Amino acid sequence: MPRKEHCLPGEWELLRDRQFNAQIVSIHTGSMAENEWYSMKLAETEALVLHFSASEYFLPPFLKTMKKLKVLIVCNLGSERATIKGLDALSSLPQLRSVRLERLVAPKQIKAIQNLDKLSLSLCEGFVNMSTFNYSNVHEFSLDHCSDLEELPPALCHMPSVQTWSVTNCHLVENLPYNLGNMCSLRMLRLSALPGLKELPASIGKLGQVEFLDISLCEGLEKLPEEIGSRARNSNDSGSGEGIDDANVDERATIKGLDALSSLPQLRSVRLERLVAPKQIKAIQNLDKLSLSLCEGFVNMSTFNYSNLHEFSLDHCSDLEELPPALCHMPSVQTWSVTNCHLVENFPYNLGNMCSLRMLRLSALPGLKELLASIGKLG
Repeated sequence: MPRKEHCLPGEWELLRDRQFNAQIVSIHTGSMAENEWYSMKLAETEALVLHFSASEYFLPPFLKTMKKLKVLIVCNLGSERATIKGLDALSSLPQLRSVRLERLVAPKQIKAIQNLDKLSLSLCEGFVNMSTFNYSNVHEFSLDHCSDLEELPPALCHMPSVQTWSVTNCHLVENLPYNLGNMCSLRMLRLSALPGLKELPASIGKLGQVEFLDISLCEGLEKLPEEIGSRARNSNDSGSGEGIDDANVDERATIKGLDALSSLPQLRSVRLERLVAPKQIKAIQNLDKLSLSLCEGFVNMSTFNYSNLHEFSLDHCSDLEELPPALCHMPSVQTWSVTNCHLVENFPYNLGNMCSLRMLRLSALPGLKELLASIGKLG
């Protein structure tokens, strides 16, 4: 909601003895000192959203009386990060499960916050380098645009229950904690826009439950650890069927280590962006979804087995002059998209063989001369 006043409305002071039964409360102010808050009775509130624009902000003292509070969002809408005070109150909220903090600077010391299920820190400074949070029960963790962060402390990987772990847009981070592989319950691992990241720790191979891996926009990452493939092979040999179901890989140059993907029996979705294909890659089987964007060289080699694909996308592949007939050997494909490939003049003669096709997208192909007659077979 838009801010109407810099502070709290004056008439609220007349309601200091009134019990409010609202389950969701949102307050938008400017800078607030401790003595500027009124005493409000919000015993039934389960979600509190605090928006402000200031360089300093004190959380409302009545926060410690909100024993049913489950969700807290504190968002600084100003252009600079704000110093936050009063966070000690959170340690006295037994039902608090989800916390999101945005554009804040941590105070020097905070009492540990227990029993969180979800924690999100965006554009913050100083929080992850202190024992502010007890991570043992966290299921979802997100760290985004923390520009002061050069190294992730090992404590961030002491999350035995975490299923989603995301670190994005932290440009100074060069290495990940050695114990990354200890998060044995992890399902989704997102490491996006970390241009300083040099390598992934070998322990990542222990993450046998991971279904989605995103290492997009990590320009400094030249190869994937061999342990990723060895973990999948071991899981397959034991009959457990564990592996990586979804990989999102994004580079701006020749990528190495793609052979590891051929040993992942559960891999179903691959997205490659801004990549040049190496000279040779082992064929990747059983894909359900494949997306190639701003890539060179992949479609002209037998990199992928297309027989099980349901979704195929080719975008901004500027070197591509002709689509190989293999791209139409997709009996199961339902969505087939070729866009922004400016040199393509013709489509394969067997375009009409994709008998399961439901959506055909041919957009921004200025060189395309004609559609083949076989397109009429796509009934």
